[in-house]
Formats: sequence, structure tokens, C-alpha cells
Amino acid sequence: MALMLMCAAPFACGQAAPGQKVRAKACTQICAPIDVLTLSDGTKLEGFVVKKVPGKCYVMEVDRAFFTLQISQIANVDVLEAKRVKIASLPPSWQRCVNELDFIDKANGEAELYPQLQLKQGAPALIAQVVNASKYAAKRKMITNTDQQLSLVVACERPLVKVPAASISRIDNAPAQGEVADRVTYTIATRSAKGTVAKRDTVADGSIISQVMGKELVLNAVDGSTLTVPLDAVRKVEKVMPGYEGNLIDLNSCPVLDYVILNEHSDVLAAQEIEGVIVCQDYDKGVLVVQTKNSNRVNVDARHLLRVNKLRNPDFRQSECKERESMPKSGTAPNDAKPAEASDDATLMTQFYYGTEPHPSLTAGCAIYY
Repeated sequence: MALMLMCAAPFACGQAAPGQKVRAKACTQICAPIDVLTLSDGTKLEGFVVKKVPGKCYVMEVDRAFFTLQISQIANVDVLEAKRVKIASLPPSWQRCVNELDFIDKANGEAELYPQLQLKQGAPALIAQVVNASKYAAKRKMITNTDQQLSLVVACERPLVKVPAASISRIDNAPAQGEVADRVTYTIATRSAKGTVAKRDTVADGSIISQVMGKELVLNAVDGSTLTVPLDAVRKVEKVMPGYEGNLIDLNSCPVLDYVILNEHSDVLAAQEIEGVIVCQDYDKGVLVVQTKNSNRVNVDARHLLRVNKLRNPDFRQSECKERESMPKSGTAPNDAKPAEASDDATLMTQFYYGTEPHPSLTAGCAIYY
């Protein structure tokens, strides 16, 4: 990976940044996020996305893969007689897999596994890569297995797998950790029985936990509800620290750092590389905002974006759970956004407003970069 600008963090965990209140102390547990890519053929990959190239591909460190394999694609079919293996003797990745997944047969400290499979030429390249990176495979019970195909899971030692963006149908993420939340600004329309439409922007804070490609995102809101927002209705996605003043976030509260790589047409930096966290995606303007580690906020024309590399933040501190009385409620509108007033004879129906299309450079491949 190319060398990035390395600067000291703007403030230590537990200290106040300019314009922010002092926070409660934080623990030192570092938790790696979990990403799940669901492909159009039903394959699921669990791990950590380390690179996103808009409209082209994702690169993932794969921990586990779930897929269906045609038996005719297996070269060493003689290993399809599963063997019982002592769980304590398995690699750490497989010990976690066996203990966490109920559909793997296990008893008396042993698990029923296939030895490493060998695939024939012509097998899907992605599946071949994860199979070759695993010493075992396990049958997925409760899934239909026939004489022609098997539903399998493998635990991998984090091979880097390149996934075409066009093959991804859904992305799921572990809920955000720390004090940084996702703020989604979206447009809704209030339509009266007479056909009058009043449009307004509203905001919701929480954690983006899933995105159906080209269709919708799902937000785990701070009030405990789940909000599904069509992508066409989303105007802006930001990272914020609800309840604290100022527009800077504490990068130590972000589990992942972004390395934003720009093309040669960008005049933001001579090196065309920015290290920090993407804190805003403005769909209407086609602009990304990156907060750097020295507390600068850099606006980036999304048309100049080549890729976003992602690394686990070694300085991440997961905050202690605490009540935030000042945290805004999900779905509350900004002060300047007033809902339409209902007349006595009008029945109001609220719906998402599908306004102008988001900037194409932000919707290519995946609309939400984090």
C-alpha cells in the first residue's frame, strides 16, 4: 500500500477536541468490524473489506465463506466422506467457526468435517480461492444437499479476495462501535388527500447495518428502531458524535481508517492520497468530505475518486455504554424543516420522496462508502 500522510491524532481519547465536551473514559478493547457480502448467486463472504473501487470491485480479507458447490466441480470426491476431527486440534479460525455455527455436527469435542477440497478447472474462481485457503470444509445442515450439489462453509486464514461490484447484491455490517454515529439525511413527501405534496428533509442517527445494492439502506437507529430508506431518497450520509458540539469527530472512536486515493485530475493534494475518515457523502453535490488525522476537513470531488483503502484503526477505543440525554431521536427533522400542516378534511400519507438522482459518481457500484 502506498505511503500515506501520517500525522499525530488531534486529541487523546477522553480529552476534548476544540468545541467538544469532555467524554466519559473509554476502554482499550479493539474490535475489528465484520462485513458480510452477499453475492447474486447466494454466496456469502464474512470478513473485513480492505478496499473499495467504486463501480468495479471490493477486496475483502475473508474469515468465512458460505456457498453451494456442484459435486461435479470437486476433483477429490473421495474426501466427501466426512471425518470427525478434534476441535482443539483445529486452526483458530476453524475453532471459532465450529463453536459459533449450530449447523456443523459436533459432539464430544469433535466436529464432522471434510478434508481440504480440490476443485477442477472451471470452478468459480472466487470459490476456488476460499476453498484453497482452508484446510477443511463443513456441510451446512438444514440446507438442501443433493447428489449433485453441496451447501458448504469454510473458515479461511484471511486470504485477500477480489469481488466484482456487479456481483454483490447486499452488504451487511456490524453495528458501529464507539461514540461515532451515522447520520442519514433523507427526503420525505407528505401527500394530502387532495394531492398536495409537501417535501421536507429529515435526519436519523444510528448505525448503517445493511445496504441492498441500488435499492435501500437500513439504519439501526439510536432509539432502537430500524429504519429502511430508499437510496434515491438519501441526500447525505455523515459521521457525527451526537450530543457533542462542533463538526469534528474523534478519530480514535472510529474502528476503521480510510485511505482515499484520487486520480491525477484532483488538485486536493499533490500526492492524491488522504488519510483519515470519510465523514460526509453529499449525494446532491457529488462531494466526499474527509477528516484527516490533523483535524483538517478536505472536500473531494467524487469524480476524482479512484478507490478507498480501509485499515483497522490501531488507536480505536470503544467507549463505555452510557445514556446520552442530549442525543437526538431517530427521524426528527432539522429545526428549519417543518412538516406540512393537515387540514381537517385531509388525510395525510407520508412517503419517501424520490427526488433528483444522486450524483452518479457516488452511486457507481455502491452508494455508501462506509
